[in-house]
Amino acid sequence: MCIDKLVADKSCFCFPLRIGSIIIAILCIAMALGVVIINSDSSKCYPGLDIKIASIFSILSHVALLLAAIYFIYGVIKKDSKAVSLFLVALLLVMITTLAEAIIWFFTKNSNPTTCPKTYIFSGALLMRLFIFSYFLITVNSYRVYYLSENRDEIIQESQHRTENINKTLHETIEKKLDDISEKK
Repeated sequence: MCIDKLVADKSCFCFPLRIGSIIIAILCIAMALGVVIINSDSSKCYPGLDIKIASIFSILSHVALLLAAIYFIYGVIKKDSKAVSLFLVALLLVMITTLAEAIIWFFTKNSNPTTCPKTYIFSGALLMRLFIFSYFLITVNSYRVYYLSENRDEIIQESQHRTENINKTLHETIEKKLDDISEKK
């Protein structure tokens, strides 16, 4: 599968993937609770129908993420692949709704610019959250590939081979550039 090639060895460059996945689930629970609280209060400054609909979809997708994250923690502890798959699907759902919400916020007019924050600030924050969720997706997928896949050894060997090839190419390129520089002198 193509998604199996999108893997990392560690989470945050130092934690084992299992620990990193649990940390990510806890962060997703906190983020989901924050989104539900913030979005339930957004209609005071932005009374438009588009923002209300976006907020409803955002709340629903984040509630799904919240439930999936709780089940995911159990799944990581028990090595349940269904919990991991469900969490990945919930994370993708949240990423899609976050992107749609960022676009809607970007094009929404501010009804009360003196007391309410500018909408492009919300849009930028949503795009930043989208990048964070992308990292979460890569890390959790790496956990799924490394610990739960049937062809785990083959995937690890292929990943190591790709890394070795990249390092070899980089080393050759640097040597060539250094040789070119020394010849010019």
